[in-house]
Amino acid sequence: MNSAAIAKATQLIKGFEGLRLTAYSDSGGVLTIGYGHTHGVKKGQTCTEAEADAFLAKDMTWVIYALNPIVEKFGLGINESAALISLAFNVGVSAIIKKNRSIYRALANGTRVDVAKAMRLWNKANGQVVQGLVNRRNKEAEVFLTEDL
Repeated sequence: MNSAAIAKATQLIKGFEGLRLTAYSDSGGVLTIGYGHTHGVKKGQTCTEAEADAFLAKDMTWVIYALNPIVEKFGLGINESAALISLAFNVGVSAIIKKNRSIYRALANGTRVDVAKAMRLWNKANGQVVQGLVNRRNKEAEVFLTEDL
């Protein structure tokens, strides 16, 4: 995966997630800390900014590893890759890598606009549309559609 895509995805994720040094329940009710870290988080847990950065780096490693075959298969550019990393970080990699999912189908058979439309569908928590997720998906779709310089 291109290091520029990873850097851009990190910037996107940090902007969307925000830094929270004390554990909280996200819009889906999942205990979260740092920049969207959820694995093993306990109520009342705290962390430093350095620990939050380390959590993010570790969490992104799995996302990047899982998405790399998709990026290579479809020849995705920096902005396309960054947008998909941000999306997968938030909703899980299966939203992108499973062949029966709308995003994968759009990558395989559609246009870049079709992929952006499919990305925007992932705007719900517990079955309810969440404005923050609508905003995030719109920005990710915009980044996906932005030509690399």
